[in-house]
Amino acid sequence: MQKKYSKSELEKQANVYFSENEDVAKVFCTTDGQIFLEENRADLHAKSEEKMAVFAFQNPRANEEVVEAETEISLKESAGYLIGAFQLVTDVELLKKFLAEEQEGKKRKTVLEVLESRIAELATEGIEGTEDVEGSEDEGAEEGKDETK
Repeated sequence: MQKKYSKSELEKQANVYFSENEDVAKVFCTTDGQIFLEENRADLHAKSEEKMAVFAFQNPRANEEVVEAETEISLKESAGYLIGAFQLVTDVELLKKFLAEEQEGKKRKTVLEVLESRIAELATEGIEGTEDVEGSEDEGAEEGKDETK
């Protein structure tokens, strides 16, 4: 017997799919965990077993610009929605604010993990840019040392 996924589990799977396929605007998931791009394919698959349902999920990133205002995201939203929405935020301070609020509020493990990883990702991007500049200066200094030998 195959595992049956809940709507919230399928929403998480859909958001993972959206993070890997940003150009996809909508997917259709069957309760056995399959993801389809076309609704009729999902419907046909769902008919292959009794009591299989199809759920449609919108990509929170589709046709949206980067989220800049905190009023556009509410921690009252579902974890699945927030996971996609936080990927649009580029302001580390805003993400830290959401992290603090979530730690004091619902303390949803997946939301906390996504916030922490997104903050780390943005921090790493900033550090990597700095390292490249410093690294090129060091290479020049080493080349200078080689010439003096």
